[in-house]
Amino acid sequence: AEYESARRAGANRYVFIRDGAQLPQDVEKFIRRQQKGEIVYRYFANTAELKTHLHKSLRVSVVRSSRHTLISRRERYQ
Repeated sequence: AEYESARRAGANRYVFIRDGAQLPQDVEKFIRRQQKGEIVYRYFANTAELKTHLHKSLRVSVVRSSRHTLISRRERYQ
């Protein structure tokens, strides 16, 4: 429910998958379907790698959002 609400709202969605994880078939299908959309997904081997992927993903999202905001403001005032 949370994921679908985020999708409908256009929020960034992140899927981090542990390397070698044995995922149930329905979860694998879900991930494959989501990979075709606008999500960020990464595989990680350990907690440090997960932390790195998460921070990088959030940083990219903040930069993208800031750029979008700046462009919108410029367009309004031109």
